[in-house]
Amino acid sequence: MTTQSATSTDSAGVYRAIHWGFVALFGSGAVIHFVLALTTPQSYRPFADGALFDWVYHGWQNVFTAHPTLWALLLAVAELTIAILLVKSPRTGYLAVIAFHLALMCFGWASGSGPCQPCASRSQRPGTPSGSSGSANVSGFFVLLNSGRIPRPKKSVPPASGS
Repeated sequence: MTTQSATSTDSAGVYRAIHWGFVALFGSGAVIHFVLALTTPQSYRPFADGALFDWVYHGWQNVFTAHPTLWALLLAVAELTIAILLVKSPRTGYLAVIAFHLALMCFGWASGSGPCQPCASRSQRPGTPSGSSGSANVSGFFVLLNSGRIPRPKKSVPPASGS
């Protein structure tokens, strides 16, 4: 007779928590996009200001912002679809999550950290104030850490043993 160890039970609980966190993230994202689409569709205009490629920026400005309510509602449907896929078919759902986050990276966004500093400052986009990245959101901790603005912990040197 075999018994499950506490470690495997704990890891299953962690997996479930992460899984339902993604479901909640995309489900709430759908609600947020639905509300924004109906109340303030113009708020989507600066989203691509930090895009990695000019074609992404121009595509966003020419396609999405031409009819922001329609596209934001479609974005809400896409996020809700991802949330449902995560519940019904987790493997397909996680592939959709990966694709979604890769697409965000083309816009200069790193998941959970706001605009990437190197991406957002890559070139000045029209309509953004001079010296601005196009977003009020600050860069993530890791971008700051890699830029040298947050000092890294110093390596401890063992005390000299003297007799």
